[in-house]
Amino acid sequence: MIIRHISSLFIAVLVISVGCEKTDRARFNPLDPLNTTTGGRPQGLQAVAGHERVLLSWADLAIDAVTGYRLRRQDNGGNETIVDLAERSLSATFIDSTVVNGQTYTYRLSVFIQESEGGVIQESPSSVPVEVTPGPDICWIADEGLTQILTMTSDIRVVGRQITSIFGAKHLAVDPRNGAAWTTTQFGGTDGAVAVRFSSKGVIDRTVTGFTFPASVVVDPRDGAIWIADIGATLGKESSVSRFSQNGGLLFKITGFSEPSGLAVNPNTGACWVADRGNNTLHLIGDDGTILLNINGPGQPTAVSVDPATGDAWGINAATQQVFKIRSDGTISLTVSGFKQPVRLACSALDGSCWVVDAGGSQVIRLRASTPDGYHIVQQSDFHLSLTDFFEPVDVSIDQISGQVWIVDRGEGSVVKIAANGSIIRRFVALVLPVALAVDAGPR
Repeated sequence: MIIRHISSLFIAVLVISVGCEKTDRARFNPLDPLNTTTGGRPQGLQAVAGHERVLLSWADLAIDAVTGYRLRRQDNGGNETIVDLAERSLSATFIDSTVVNGQTYTYRLSVFIQESEGGVIQESPSSVPVEVTPGPDICWIADEGLTQILTMTSDIRVVGRQITSIFGAKHLAVDPRNGAAWTTTQFGGTDGAVAVRFSSKGVIDRTVTGFTFPASVVVDPRDGAIWIADIGATLGKESSVSRFSQNGGLLFKITGFSEPSGLAVNPNTGACWVADRGNNTLHLIGDDGTILLNINGPGQPTAVSVDPATGDAWGINAATQQVFKIRSDGTISLTVSGFKQPVRLACSALDGSCWVVDAGGSQVIRLRASTPDGYHIVQQSDFHLSLTDFFEPVDVSIDQISGQVWIVDRGEGSVVKIAANGSIIRRFVALVLPVALAVDAGPR
């Protein structure tokens, strides 16, 4: 099927004339079919995915003979749409808003050429094709090397937004109600150590002060309230865990911790698990500040994640390099061994699996919900999947709608998107020192 329509968004601006005889012209004209670099094809076509739209741009051509452009779009089913951009402006861009999220499209660009007034209009060869899959930017990344917080397009082909001069950010959390993101840092300028909220458009719209060494941050998806661990003991002061309203107002603060290095919220109840590595304890705190559980061990708990379906929590024991699972009543139901240095984990709401980032082993492990107690990932293979195509993976987050898993690899400077079945969808390698990420899990 071919659909043709003419856009009048672009007004032709003739800047310079080709002005050469066909028999002896130089081959510098980029639209010359005999140009050894371009072959006469327009250059620089780029496609950036957005929510229900695609932004297309290309190298502008200041050539008299150009009278317009033609964009060809093909979808997965082979259906082709042709858009003629006649009488264009100096801006070599076009926004295609007739696309569907999740559908992959291929675009090609050609140029209409009329070398003399009244002459025949010819079409150039098409550009190199580009692929794009529209959708919202759902992944936020902290890149310590770039001192930036940035987002990735949903098809993980291009960086979306970039927020510069964010120093020391090592933790991220996203509010699924509105797509806003929170991070913590010691380097908040005159405000000192702070927590900062970015709107879904990447604008800083809230700053919370009064911390010593803010670390882990998580969002309660029910009301947008945030929990923040402050490891003040690192600097000789008290450590605490606090709960704030969605706009940063303090609701309560609990002290007495040593090194609260990991937080995880039960999305159904709002209760928060706290992994206090310094005291070798796990705590479960209600959304009203009530201490529901104090559990000695296991070992040195450092990271924790809640299974949204059951309320059970998975955690990491840094003392033994093991992963454990604990019920909401405090009973440890299983322990898994064989990791070298597990640092982060995340649970999938779709199947209850737990994805473990093993930085020391340069691998990512998916443990099935039915993994038995005492399981060993080196000696056994029935209940896990091992992905080894990594250098130093350091963080993981899951899109709880699609089940897709996002990983940042500090050693490679990359972000990797993985399907729920473990197949790698795409890898983006253009970051410097990514240390954390968070995925907007809902609603689109």
